[in-house]
Order: sequence, then structure tokens, then C-alpha cells
Amino acid sequence: MKIALISDMHGHALALEAVLADIQQRQVDQIICLGDVATIGYQLQKTLALIKSLGCLCLMGNHDAALLQPHCAAHFQIAPPMLPSLDWCARQLAEEDFAFLRTFLPLVEAPSGGL
Repeated sequence: MKIALISDMHGHALALEAVLADIQQRQVDQIICLGDVATIGYQLQKTLALIKSLGCLCLMGNHDAALLQPHCAAHFQIAPPMLPSLDWCARQLAEEDFAFLRTFLPLVEAPSGGL
């Protein structure tokens, strides 16, 4: 079984599209998203839509968690200079985007035989 791990898209849908094209060429069986999907970049909603369309397992990254709980950004190790960017990103997202982010899992345990 081929598994592709993707992470740290940070709102860069164009780069994600290139990665997904490569994954498709490699005939991967399963994609797992390790989080940090929709902060920093300027294509936040498109990036989220691409991830959602995959129907893959998504884990909560620290930036994802900070979007959902901005008052805890320091706890999620978001540096103070990043806070204005985090605020801007949050204003770009719709409630359905936040609802999708809330489905991300904090932890996944693989069975002893693998995923």
C-alpha cells in the first residue's frame, strides 16, 4: 500500500495542486494530511476545498488549532509576529471552513501492522 503524507500547505493551493498531480502519477492508495492547511498564504479557501475534496484523514496542525482558538496561539507555538497574519487568515474563512477544520483529528494511532 502506498501512502502519501502531505503537510504545511499554509494556504498555497497552487503548490498543493502540483503535489497532488505528482501523487496521482505515483498511484498512491491513501493520502493523509498532517495539517497546517490554511494560514499564511493567500489561497486559503481553495486550499481547504482541495483538501476537503480528497476525503482523506486530516490531523490538526498547530496553525489549524490556532485558527480555531486564536486566544491560545502562544500555546500552539505561533510566534507573536505571526498573529496579524493569523487574524487576517481567520477573516478570510467562512464558517463552513472552520467547521471543516474542526473535523481534523488531534492524534491518530496506527495499528501495529500499519495504517
